[in-house]
Amino acid sequence: MERYILGNVRTFTKALGQKSSVHSNEKSGGNGEWSVAQNMADWCNYLTFDIMGDLCFGKAFEMLEHSKNHHVIDLLGSAAHMHLIVSFPKRTL
Repeated sequence: MERYILGNVRTFTKALGQKSSVHSNEKSGGNGEWSVAQNMADWCNYLTFDIMGDLCFGKAFEMLEHSKNHHVIDLLGSAAHMHLIVSFPKRTL
């Protein structure tokens, strides 16, 4: 399974590198600016979904490459939250 995980990690790092608009720093003779901020919680979710897709279903969900499926994470979170509310045992007073 290591090759699937490492493949997704490589895609993850490549995608983060492509999102960065400024690649220079003072040591390399650049202007010392920071790169564009990224929400790492979102990126780690995309990585997790792609790894789990590879390991469980034999195909990644390609969330690291394309943004068209990013809404699925919110849908699953909402479904899990609704399941918790609906299935929570009711207490009698």
